[in-house]
Amino acid sequence: MSARLERTLDVGLNVWLFNANTFSTQAGLAIFGLIYNLYLASLGFREDYIGLFWFANTAALGASAIPAGFVSNRIGPRLCLSLASVLMGACMVGVGLVTAPLSIVVVGALLGAATALLFVPGGPFMMDNCRTSDRMKVFSINAAVVSVAAVIGNLSSGYLPLMLGPFLSSGVDRSGAYRSAVMVAAVLCALGAVPMIATRPGRALDTDSPLAASALRPLSEGAARRALPRIAGSVCLAALGTGLVLPFYNVYLSERLGASVTQVGTLFAVGSLLMVPSSLLGPLLARRWGIAGAVAGPRALTAPFLLLPALFASPLAASVTFIARAGLMSATFPPDNTFAMELMPPRMRAVQAGIRSASWNMSWSLASLVAGQAIVTAGYPAVFAASAAIHVAAAVFYRVAIVPLGVRPSAAAVPASAEQT
Repeated sequence: MSARLERTLDVGLNVWLFNANTFSTQAGLAIFGLIYNLYLASLGFREDYIGLFWFANTAALGASAIPAGFVSNRIGPRLCLSLASVLMGACMVGVGLVTAPLSIVVVGALLGAATALLFVPGGPFMMDNCRTSDRMKVFSINAAVVSVAAVIGNLSSGYLPLMLGPFLSSGVDRSGAYRSAVMVAAVLCALGAVPMIATRPGRALDTDSPLAASALRPLSEGAARRALPRIAGSVCLAALGTGLVLPFYNVYLSERLGASVTQVGTLFAVGSLLMVPSSLLGPLLARRWGIAGAVAGPRALTAPFLLLPALFASPLAASVTFIARAGLMSATFPPDNTFAMELMPPRMRAVQAGIRSASWNMSWSLASLVAGQAIVTAGYPAVFAASAAIHVAAAVFYRVAIVPLGVRPSAAAVPASAEQT
């Protein structure tokens, strides 16, 4: 077996082991994300406190994202991803056991910091372990794995409390059943460390080899640094629009529309299931309509659907909105992530991933905090309408500020307009 073929096989194995890590941790996160809101509500906490919890969680994730990029560069993505999986499991156990309001927020923040170590190294790991010609496909497959894990996690969430409840004490209430489901999520996250330990270290194919020739050459380091604020701004807008509604959607369905936990889990599973084919459509959309059509178009199309629950407070409107939003937004992630990574020189990929993660999660945390207060005072319709407006702004900004970064006469420079922030 030739050295190149052996390295190629190792690359394929590493990618699929990473996908196994993704599946395990994302299934755990899906269960946790759906059940924990309901768990807090069963303890008597309102949307404003739930918003505070997610603010602390995602703010800590965002604040830790840039340091996580440097940690990943120092210890390597393999060890970083393994460590993250174990720490996330431990933090989920902690946040499921404590009940004091301050303790919940503190442990939730620790969980966010641990999650940063999972999210940041993923993109650079995939870039290092596949050919340039396969990057869009690898990112799309990974996004599809995330969606499949979310399907299983969300569907399981609807039944875990019912299944686990009988094994608890005879006096079990809703909170006890929800807590047991959180523990299942913790185990799944911790198990994500196993496939990463099995990966083989080292880079894959040389990025400057003929097999790695790319139509989109990286920016110079100076040009890439000047482009980072615009990339971060685009991520912030997308996160603000999403963070206004998604953290509270299960509470909206359950507490305001009267849906059961099984119905909520089923709807989330259907939405995640539809994200699988839409994630795989990313490369096709990018080839046919370019990066603008693949990213800006679906973001703009999300807005009309978000207006449905603002105008009609019904399970049907809520279901159509959730499914359409999930499908449209998931189609944008693979081309967006691949495009952003290919703009960066190799040494800046982990840093850029940290900045993108920080931008997303800090904006998400701010949006969830504001939305929690706004829901209590003004109701859900105003928040849905605001989210629709921000999605339109995010689409316009991406088309005007991000797409031109990939259209340049030289790999060493960004157009003058791209240097303005």
